[in-house]
Amino acid sequence: MKLCRKVFEETDLMNVYTSLSPNRRHLVTPVELTGEMYIEKWLKSGEKETNTYPIELELYTDRGERVRSKSEKIIAYGKAGG
Repeated sequence: MKLCRKVFEETDLMNVYTSLSPNRRHLVTPVELTGEMYIEKWLKSGEKETNTYPIELELYTDRGERVRSKSEKIIAYGKAGG
């Protein structure tokens, strides 16, 4: 029961924050980052550019994006709506 209550309370707190108007959100610091805030922070950090996985094959998608494997090419093709 305590665990269920804790999960509900954390979810409820995030719902309170996300339901605020943008002007009020500016005045409030959330307990934890929302999904949008986390994505924005990650994009600004540049981590996406620090992939150390070795590229052994020269594979490109139809849109000219370099991929590391045939599987990644298939996934990129699916996301492009191909």
